[in-house]
Amino acid sequence: MAVNTTPNLTNIVEQKFLTLIDDEELTAFENDGVLHSGNYIKLANLYHFQKEFKKEEEILARYTESKFADAKELTDIFERIDVISEKRHILEQAPLNKNIEDSGLSLTTLESEQETVELGSNKEVIHQNKNTQTAIEGLTITVLSVCAVYTGQKPDDEIVELSLVLLEYTESKENPFSIIKTYQGNRQTNKPIPNKLSHKFNLSSGSALEKPMDKEEILQMFLRANYVVSHNHADIERKHLVTLFPVLKSCKWYSTQKDIPWKALGFESTSLSDITKSFGRRKPRTSMERAKAICQILQHKESSTNDPLIERIHYMKPMREIKWTDEMEQQHKNMSKKQVKGPNFLVWFVTLSIIGAGVAKYLKYW
Repeated sequence: MAVNTTPNLTNIVEQKFLTLIDDEELTAFENDGVLHSGNYIKLANLYHFQKEFKKEEEILARYTESKFADAKELTDIFERIDVISEKRHILEQAPLNKNIEDSGLSLTTLESEQETVELGSNKEVIHQNKNTQTAIEGLTITVLSVCAVYTGQKPDDEIVELSLVLLEYTESKENPFSIIKTYQGNRQTNKPIPNKLSHKFNLSSGSALEKPMDKEEILQMFLRANYVVSHNHADIERKHLVTLFPVLKSCKWYSTQKDIPWKALGFESTSLSDITKSFGRRKPRTSMERAKAICQILQHKESSTNDPLIERIHYMKPMREIKWTDEMEQQHKNMSKKQVKGPNFLVWFVTLSIIGAGVAKYLKYW
């Protein structure tokens, strides 16, 4: 009996993409260049078609873990990983003795899982969880808008600056929105701050001494909030903050970039700068301006329902609680151990200056 030696076409395509990815990663490493997600996504699509969801999630995670990954492409990748992770969880919970069709599950391509509406469409985009959550009428909700500046996206990178804005919303008031408090603080990092980061966010070399982070004040603002929201790269931002302050691990965290269907609502881009400019405002430059910009877009109303966008956050489910890892534990210890105490240094500097001036004055009349 002849043995069928015809190679499996799927395996051939898979190996081709893996080889291309290996080559691209090597090139990015050797040239310190940008790594694009194109071939990762194509391979992920192949795995999705074959219903190999674990492989699909792994190849996308491989891209996000590269320090050469294009920051502009990461948001969509993280969003897709979340979708696949949830699908895998549902499938794993399905009874083993039943077919997928019997369990009520429907496997569809990612492209059809979220309906998109063409730019300029007046079609209403329904709140998916509105019927399962507590109605917002009569409630007062408090949202903490977060913008952190950090040295990079790797596990050993750190937060340089943190800006917070506490926003209150009461639907029944004549002026339903009010800013309760704002906060900005800086810290000295173990890793050097890239020059382009300092230029982009207008950071000065003495920021950590002028405005050192106040841990108690930061935690009090988080404690007052019903919801914590951030925008670009919310996953990375949250992980860096939780690594610095582990007590924040259980906060109900949301992403105004992911939880509001911007493209379905007619926006061409989901970046905070582009959305802000679409509302007729200038591009936010500092971390505080970005934190305030998040609060501003939450106050805008949807054209089809006249409901403020803050309701999108109220009716969404929070991000999954972050898992504390040994790597995060070690990084937390490193930051806690090596963090320079800015206020103490400043006090010593001022004290020595005063003493020096007094001694000089005394010697002058000796």
